[in-house]
Amino acid sequence: MGDSIEVKSPELLRLVDKDAVVEKLCTGFLFTEGPIWNPKEQCLYFSDMPGDVRRRWSAADGVSEVRNPSNKCNGMTYDGAGNLYVCEHVTSMLVMETRAGERKIIASHLSISAIHRMAVCRCSGWSVNKI
Repeated sequence: MGDSIEVKSPELLRLVDKDAVVEKLCTGFLFTEGPIWNPKEQCLYFSDMPGDVRRRWSAADGVSEVRNPSNKCNGMTYDGAGNLYVCEHVTSMLVMETRAGERKIIASHLSISAIHRMAVCRCSGWSVNKI
């Protein structure tokens, strides 16, 4: 995996080709996290939490702002229908953004760790009765 990657678990090689090259796609952010690849759109969504901006990157279009402010979102995942679930730090909410652009509140004013657990459970198809 190149000179800059140290593989500490062979499980990584189930996800990433051993000959993959690390390349910088874009710069100028305070701190990025929550990246998620959208296979249908062939783009990467990610957040600059302290900068309070969610961005999108694609090979065709480069980087662009998607939501500003983003409520300091810091985690994203998709469900099987393609809905995007976003954990928001400022609002203490887990929101679902549908493919049509509708925004729905799934949970509000839980601890951030509880919201993250709920997002994982919901998107994995598990039933969540109590967080």
